[in-house]
Amino acid sequence: MEANQGKYDFSVVSGTPEEEMRHIVARKGIGRFFREVLGAPRSKGEYVRLILEKYGYRPPEVMFVGDAMSDYDGARQNGIGFVGRGDLFRQRGIPVVAIPDLHGLEQAMLKAVPG
Repeated sequence: MEANQGKYDFSVVSGTPEEEMRHIVARKGIGRFFREVLGAPRSKGEYVRLILEKYGYRPPEVMFVGDAMSDYDGARQNGIGFVGRGDLFRQRGIPVVAIPDLHGLEQAMLKAVPG
């Protein structure tokens, strides 16, 4: 994250309750890396839309990195790119750029097609 701080804007959009997610981020001392830390009860699709509107991002400028179908669905609902983490998407036959962990993220983002 530190290598990309200032190069990209990052937000957390989680299914974990928002207060709990904020506590986790604070406890890990990584809050400075994120513009937003958002969690349940709203859907990931709603939060993506909120972030797009709040910061004036256009869908081709935004990439969602996630490991759950709700992440993929939130990206698709908003026409933004998606990079999958883990094997879930390959196992389900969903054609996304996928990485085993975040080490290859920047290269994967260049390959992923928006929306």
